[in-house]
Amino acid sequence: MSQSAVQSVLRNQVRSKVRSSISFHQIQKCTLATVAPITSFTNSGKGHKVVVVGGGAAGLAVGHQLLRSGKFAANDIAIIDPADHHNYQPGWTLVGGGLKKKEDLQRPMQSLIDSKLKFYQEAVTGFEPDRNVVSLSNGDKITYDQLVVAPGIKINIEAIDGLSDALQDPDSMVTTIYSYDHCCKVFPAIKRFKQGNALFTQPTGIVKCAGAPQKIMWLALDHWKQQGSYLPKTPSQSPIKITFATALPVMFGVPKYSQRLNQLREERGVDAMFEHDLISVKDKIATFKSANSKELVHKPFDFLHAVPKMGPYPFIKDSLLANEAGFVNVDETTLQHKEYPNVWSLGDAAALPTSKTAAAITAQTPIVVQNVLKTLEGSKTLSLYDGYTSCPLTTEYGKVMLAEFKYGPEPKETFGKLLGIDQATPRRSFYYMKKNFFPWVYYKSMVKVKVRLQAQAGINSPGLVDVCTGIFKQEGLSGFYRGLSASLVRQATYSTIRFAVYEDVKQRVGPSPDAFVLGIIAACSGFAGGLAGNFADVVNVRMQNDSALPEARRKNYRNIFDGVIRIVREEGAASLMKGWMANCTRATAQTTAQLATYDVIKRYLMEHTGLQGEWSSQLTASFLAGLVATTVTNPIDVIKTRIMSTSEAEGLFAVVRTSFQKDGLGWMFRGWLPSFSRIGPHTPTALTRGLNLDSSALNIQQVQIIPSGKEPQAQRTQQNSSSSEETTSIIGVDYNIPGDDHLIGLYYQYIHPAHPFILPQKLFRRNPSIFPDHLRNAICFIASHHSPNSLDRAREPPVAVLGYSVPDDGFKVQSLILLTLASYARFERDQGNQALSGAVDLARRIGIDSDAFGQGYDPVYRESWRRTWWELYTITGLISLIGGTMFRLPQPARMTLPTSCEGYNACLVSDGGTNIAIQQRFSAESSFEWSSFAYRIEAMRILSMVLDITDELVQSRPDATESAISSFLLSLPASKRDGLQKNGEVDEVMSCALMIIHLASICLHLPRSTLARLRGFRTVCGTDGGTPMNETSTYHDAAALRSAKALSKLLTSRSTLATLSPCFSCAIAFAAVVQLPAYLVQQPPESDYLKEYIQLELSALQHLGETWPIARVVRSQIAQFSREIICPQQAVVVQQQPMQQTMVPSSERLPTPVSSMPGDQWLNDLLGTDFGFTETTF
Repeated sequence: MSQSAVQSVLRNQVRSKVRSSISFHQIQKCTLATVAPITSFTNSGKGHKVVVVGGGAAGLAVGHQLLRSGKFAANDIAIIDPADHHNYQPGWTLVGGGLKKKEDLQRPMQSLIDSKLKFYQEAVTGFEPDRNVVSLSNGDKITYDQLVVAPGIKINIEAIDGLSDALQDPDSMVTTIYSYDHCCKVFPAIKRFKQGNALFTQPTGIVKCAGAPQKIMWLALDHWKQQGSYLPKTPSQSPIKITFATALPVMFGVPKYSQRLNQLREERGVDAMFEHDLISVKDKIATFKSANSKELVHKPFDFLHAVPKMGPYPFIKDSLLANEAGFVNVDETTLQHKEYPNVWSLGDAAALPTSKTAAAITAQTPIVVQNVLKTLEGSKTLSLYDGYTSCPLTTEYGKVMLAEFKYGPEPKETFGKLLGIDQATPRRSFYYMKKNFFPWVYYKSMVKVKVRLQAQAGINSPGLVDVCTGIFKQEGLSGFYRGLSASLVRQATYSTIRFAVYEDVKQRVGPSPDAFVLGIIAACSGFAGGLAGNFADVVNVRMQNDSALPEARRKNYRNIFDGVIRIVREEGAASLMKGWMANCTRATAQTTAQLATYDVIKRYLMEHTGLQGEWSSQLTASFLAGLVATTVTNPIDVIKTRIMSTSEAEGLFAVVRTSFQKDGLGWMFRGWLPSFSRIGPHTPTALTRGLNLDSSALNIQQVQIIPSGKEPQAQRTQQNSSSSEETTSIIGVDYNIPGDDHLIGLYYQYIHPAHPFILPQKLFRRNPSIFPDHLRNAICFIASHHSPNSLDRAREPPVAVLGYSVPDDGFKVQSLILLTLASYARFERDQGNQALSGAVDLARRIGIDSDAFGQGYDPVYRESWRRTWWELYTITGLISLIGGTMFRLPQPARMTLPTSCEGYNACLVSDGGTNIAIQQRFSAESSFEWSSFAYRIEAMRILSMVLDITDELVQSRPDATESAISSFLLSLPASKRDGLQKNGEVDEVMSCALMIIHLASICLHLPRSTLARLRGFRTVCGTDGGTPMNETSTYHDAAALRSAKALSKLLTSRSTLATLSPCFSCAIAFAAVVQLPAYLVQQPPESDYLKEYIQLELSALQHLGETWPIARVVRSQIAQFSREIICPQQAVVVQQQPMQQTMVPSSERLPTPVSSMPGDQWLNDLLGTDFGFTETTF
């Protein structure tokens, strides 16, 4: 017989022997029922009224709540735990999802234990419940009157063969979130995984948080979906296949939530292996024991997240306290041991038929605390636990299914009962509670002082310092936290409901409602929040003001639950709504004041101060909004506090009248400083992270797709690339974007910086439904060219927008512009012409070229329509230049220009000036900071002047145009001259403006230069062979060459070409058109410099050609020109066309080049040999 088997037999014999001793056991139970402490056996003399075994969430909660009851002296309560650190284990899921660092979730154990508690940092080796003794690893024996057992359960990684070795291998793709040592390995493995079988397991038996194995699976799935590696709609074609193998016969233990989770599994294409228990891991093969088969099941994997088996600690399992399964044998309602009445248990170690979660502990803790206190007081009536627990199931980044249930299992939903919502539906509103609730706790200490000040009336009543000193002297530091439970419940209901209602109603009203409507929504949401939290506020105020009352009038509520029960019992349920009108008025005023002043102040700061940064303006505006909100709400807060703090029936107007009589006007500002100390810091936390929804998942931050390289400046404050890999990575959370979310992310990363005219990403995140389907399809189509996924690249053009089924509005114009840009970049000229013609016709027809368009819309929408027109103006000019439609839009007589891109991306709109004002800027008395978009429009106007020159006999036209070009360049502020932002990143719009102005210079000078008369070239700007040679031709040579070099230098200032507009391909071609003939006539070292420029341009075109077909074709054309100029005797002779026509594909195959002359081998090596493009290639 094995040693373990022998121990088991002996243990059962001991149990049997003890349980058969009826007379002794009965006597012992009677003795313990009287709670007479046994002190005869002391050994080391270490005895305590209450001993808590375990320093985890359950043990620390019970120990501190007992201490706060005020019925124990120092060292009456002891906590035993050998650990050096306390880990917030629910956070390990966030670590696995890339949302937290594990170091942030660990605290030194000593730092969490009150000095009035005795802490034994030793392991427990055994229990002698018949003698009230706990044995420690150092040999000490601790006696107790009451024992609370809450050590948690053990994670047995070794129980699965091969799992421990696989987890310790840093190169393996085997991971788990169920260990502090290994949880940090999960997210790097998720990021590295690109293709293959991903397997997620859940074992048989007890598991810490039975939903966690799914949480990490859903987060990984969402990450891979954003990456384009997982295709939920077509899982059979997906590079990654996902399987969930669980020992359970269902997805979750509660039927309601299990059905919804199984529906999600099917919708997202996840395979399931029910009733399969993982027993070994070896060589990328997972072996399962199936409940339906005697045969073992072997499952290959490339990525594995394994959940280890778990069970009770040996010192519990081998003790007299355990049941047959090894858990503490307590009654499931009273949490009292079934054989030893002075022993209690809660948390993971207790034999309770409910989920092992931190939420369960929050419900069990007050039951144990109340029952321990009642037992010590001799009461036979015990509080009952109904099995409540909760599992916030993260179903994707930024959405949570809030499963709440009790014994049965039966749903016990807080918000379902309160608001009538279905908690089985994943919602962002559940995530708001986490985001707004916990930051508030940080500032909770100041609330106590505020209530004391506001509750006291009279001219001679104490001030802030006196009240603070009195609280500290009488109650210690813990006095500032009296009423914490009521405050937490109040804040959970108030903040959650007001923010959730505000966001939900705002989205239902429609896109971007105006300020008045937002004010109404804010007022209603504040009223709803105040009404929902009123009952907790009544208890909160009474608990915080209790010790300031005479002894006879004190209520001595122990917590929120005790307070509610006693108020209903003693005063009636209506008392819970005392002061509801004042409370709701205050909530309405605070919510409206915070939201309105925040927006107004932030906009002012962005427009009139140097606070242009996203966070600097947000923090300043929100802090000032807190100042306004405090001042507006403080008088209401005083009245509310004075009504709620007494059980006497006193009306609103009576309290106001009494306040004026005793305090004069001063009552309105009593407690203002502590109120501001709370609201001031709280407002930035709530508004910048709550209403903006800029970020977050579960801590919670919003999700973004962040490529390596450079990202748009306006979004940089919200992004944090944590990897140098040439892949995307998800940092943080809120993705409420179905289907093509990764493509929309790619659009904002790669297309939007150079063409920022659709609504900002920030506004899109707040309400993903703001874009109609046709615009979403157009966005995804053009962004698909940047996707590494072949299925994305196979998307069909959104030609439906060309028809009549799409409403004629600004969104349709935007769709047509995107289709135009994509079509010309793909060399689909006919489709591009059709889309551009449709965009121009519709824009004129609906009047988008007027400032009057969009009246009544939110300023951000109006700015988007304005940018749409100016984007169309620019694109028509560029396409006219490169050989598309041969018309250009005239500028309106007077129209507002776009504001700065940084402000626009932050959803802030300031005065952008007008097109007339920017033309007259040289004579303006005051300086004006024009946006990069405005300079791009002005550059396009000058290029149009060049293209309009038709009569060479009128020399004033070219001279005037050259003056306009020179004035443009000379008048640029230093911050705009090189196309870079202040931090050195590329300003894509300004870079495009410089590109256009240098193109204008080339188009002006090249036809009038000697370069245009060299062999092999036709002209660029419509004349054949250039203008007649004269004494100024060499001047035009130098001017054209100077502009070509400037165009080339725009490429050298950037570290990536990914965000470059496809229009830049043609600008590169024009630079080469100038430099190639100049290479023939220049001498070293100038010819060597030109060779370097040509090399740069061909390399850039090759890189751009990986995304845009136009770049590949332009490169082939430049290669042909190169050979005809440099190596004419070996070039294949083809009929040349003007540059405008060579910018579109020929129906004939371009010739394959032959070898160059030996002296020009550099060109042959650079160009290569593969220039066989045809129209069908694309």
